[in-house]
Amino acid sequence: MQACPKCDYRRTLADQAKPASECPSCGVIYAKYVQRQAELDARQTKQSAQSSEASRGPRAALLLIVLLVLVAGAGYFAYTKYQEQQRQERRQLVESGLALLQGIQNKVTDADKLASSTGRAYLSGPVSKLQDIQREAEAVKVPACLGGAKNALADYVKAQVDTYLVFMQDTSYLMNPEYEKAQEASSRSAKHYKDFDPAEVCGRFIDRGPL
Repeated sequence: MQACPKCDYRRTLADQAKPASECPSCGVIYAKYVQRQAELDARQTKQSAQSSEASRGPRAALLLIVLLVLVAGAGYFAYTKYQEQQRQERRQLVESGLALLQGIQNKVTDADKLASSTGRAYLSGPVSKLQDIQREAEAVKVPACLGGAKNALADYVKAQVDTYLVFMQDTSYLMNPEYEKAQEASSRSAKHYKDFDPAEVCGRFIDRGPL
């Protein structure tokens, strides 16, 4: 015999006179009870689904926040790495520019020593060499922050050339105002170039790039 779905009572021969649709023990109507239980189960299933859906919203939002944080962190890391690469490239540009200027300065020093030890009648060669160096100094490509040093060096070479040209053309050069002017320009440009501090002037360029 089928057991009662509510109290688990099993009908006996003594219960034959009682309605077959009703439990002799608890009096529940089998069909109604089963239907009610099915409705309760369906309601509970729906509530569970709604609860799960409701809890899924905050979890999804939390996951989205975590994802955004991770993406932002990765983006910041990539940006800082890119910035460091840019700083390194600018630092290399400055170092290369300084090396070029130093090379030109060394050429000027050597050419000036040669010219200063050469007689007036034979100065055309050394002075021509200085003029070549002057053009090189004027044409050299360096970062903008080294522009002042480049101009000072080019002006110094030009002043040296002018000094020797006056010396070659005028035996009384010491009385020539052009010679004095060239000497003053030479001293001024040499001091400007000597006082140039690349760490101070180019620090802003290395850290942040051109203005």
